[in-house]
Amino acid sequence: MHIDLVAGERLYEPAQLRSVLEPLLQHHTLRPETWGLSERGGQEVDVEAMTRAVDGRPSTRLMSLKRKKALASEAFVSLGEQPQVVVKVASRDVSRDGPVCVRLADAMAEVFQPDIGWVHAFFDNDPPLTDERSLAWWTMDQLVDGHRRGYGHSGPGGLGMVTYLGVRWAGRLGPALGRVPGVLCEPLAWGGLRVNLSEAVFDAPDDRLADQWRQAMDRVQDQQVFAKASVRADGATSFARSPGFDWPPQYRP
Repeated sequence: MHIDLVAGERLYEPAQLRSVLEPLLQHHTLRPETWGLSERGGQEVDVEAMTRAVDGRPSTRLMSLKRKKALASEAFVSLGEQPQVVVKVASRDVSRDGPVCVRLADAMAEVFQPDIGWVHAFFDNDPPLTDERSLAWWTMDQLVDGHRRGYGHSGPGGLGMVTYLGVRWAGRLGPALGRVPGVLCEPLAWGGLRVNLSEAVFDAPDDRLADQWRQAMDRVQDQQVFAKASVRADGATSFARSPGFDWPPQYRP
């Protein structure tokens, strides 16, 4: 499962980088052991060294933080003009670890204040996509990624199991989502909104999540914020930006 927070505070600023990563660096079960300025990492975590690695100017480099002990995890931080934090957790028990990830994401989002973000456990579902539910599971998995699809090109994909809506989307999408039976919307102190597809979302049956997801996406379709996804039976997926989405200042297409 993973946490993905997109388009918030500039992470090439030393103070902001430190503040956003603080909840992860102090976490009792996910605290990283090594860090580096590549996906390989390798140095023992040193907060002072990590903050000295950024100088207030955007960079194409990627900061990685890794943990090999249980609960194993990898975190990636974009240090460029398109700020993003991703934490991938090697969970074998989503019911147990999902709420842990949400609490961590809450703490990081309070500082980062993302335009959008997700906490999501991916479905065990491979093409061919033979029915509506397998199509829904696959599409949901494809949409909860702020990088692979190219947020700066096509905008936010859609709702995940848990979705964070930034300030500019909370008021626009929140009222409609709050009217979907079973969907839980919780206002956050920084002005964003956390949207759970279901109560006890990490324990909910996959079929129920697929149904909830379709209802919720249908309810906000007229706002034309989420990218338009085209999915084939073989899993090939393409995206187009919706006319209701405009890029936040942190992102330049």
